[in-house]
Amino acid sequence: MLSLVNARISRSVSLDADAVRTLEPAPETPALIARRVRRELPFLLSEPPGEGEDAIALYTLADPRDVRCVRYVGQTRAPRRRYLQHVRTARLWLTADTPWWVRLPRLRTLYVWIRELYADERRLPFMLVMDWCAPEAQARARERQLIAELARRGLPLLNIEAERLRQTPDPTASKPAPARRSRARGARRS
Repeated sequence: MLSLVNARISRSVSLDADAVRTLEPAPETPALIARRVRRELPFLLSEPPGEGEDAIALYTLADPRDVRCVRYVGQTRAPRRRYLQHVRTARLWLTADTPWWVRLPRLRTLYVWIRELYADERRLPFMLVMDWCAPEAQARARERQLIAELARRGLPLLNIEAERLRQTPDPTASKPAPARRSRARGARRS
């Protein structure tokens, strides 16, 4: 009996390329992804208590392997709901490389990043609530300030505002001194 079991174990099976493709895990359905996100949400969202009903949370999204490398800054009144919106909008169950369903192309980069993160070992972004602000105008100003600060640090932010900051020169940066002429103004070359 023991030799029969050993014979079955030692027998090797060769698989062709088509058979190997069938062994890959099946794509997850929206329901399975939603269940997984709900199960892991306490570990993916760091949310200190808010400062009242009208408080607006400033949050960051980052790769869970390196939460200091922030990729996105946003604001919301309901961080948990906003996190779920980000994941739902990424449509992780679809196989498309480009999220064509996101209407504005400038917003697609965030969802491409979330999809790439998920494709790499089914990781989901980490959301950290950085601050709570009371009036909406203060929250918007604080969000822009945080984006500018993180962009100055050289973090690869996916925010539209960060892209604008990269395209415009920093007014506080020191400018090189203009080149001095060594000749008198009226002198000509010979």
